[in-house]
Amino acid sequence: MSKLDHAAKRLAIAIEQGWTNINPTGEQPVGFDPDLVRQGEHAVNCVRALPDYFNDLNAVARLEKTLSREQRRAYLLELAKPATMPQEIYYDEAFEHVTADACRRAEAYGRVKGLWK
Repeated sequence: MSKLDHAAKRLAIAIEQGWTNINPTGEQPVGFDPDLVRQGEHAVNCVRALPDYFNDLNAVARLEKTLSREQRRAYLLELAKPATMPQEIYYDEAFEHVTADACRRAEAYGRVKGLWK
C-alpha cells in the first residue's frame, strides 16, 4: 500500500487499531470504537468519529502506546530520518533527535506497522 491519501491512511490505522463498521462517507468518518465494544456497550453507543491521527497529537500518543519495544525503536528512527543522525545510535539517544507533529508521527506509525511504504 503506497500512494495513499491521508483519508485512506486514517482508515488503515483505524482498522489496524480495531475499529469496525466504519462508514468513511461524509465529512467525518465514523465507526465502532473498539474500547467501547470491549466494554460491552450497546452498538448504538459505540459509534464515534474516527480519531484524526494526522492532526491530533493525543490520538497519535495512544497509537504510540501500542508499539512494541522493537517497533518503538524503528518508529523513532523513522521519525528522525530527515534529521542528521549517526548511523549507529542507541535507543535512548534517538529521543534527542525527534520532534514531530501529528502528521509525521502518524506517517511513521503506518510505515513501522507495515500499513504503507
